[in-house]
Amino acid sequence: MFRKRQYNTEAVTINYVEGPQSGPPLVMLHGGGDRWQYFTPLLPTLATRWHVYALDLRGHGASDRISEQYRPE
Repeated sequence: MFRKRQYNTEAVTINYVEGPQSGPPLVMLHGGGDRWQYFTPLLPTLATRWHVYALDLRGHGASDRISEQYRPE
């Protein structure tokens, strides 16, 4: 149902999963320290009505990291 994908921005590669095209796009962004799997319990329900994208933000999960520090600000 969900496909693991990657998007290369040329600076970093962003890891994400994409659901079926069931409606308008819905982008899921996790908080600091998490990854896309945080949304796993919600994804099947949301995917019945939305075209869901759940991302690993830069430096999280399977997305690339950069050499600079990651700070909350």
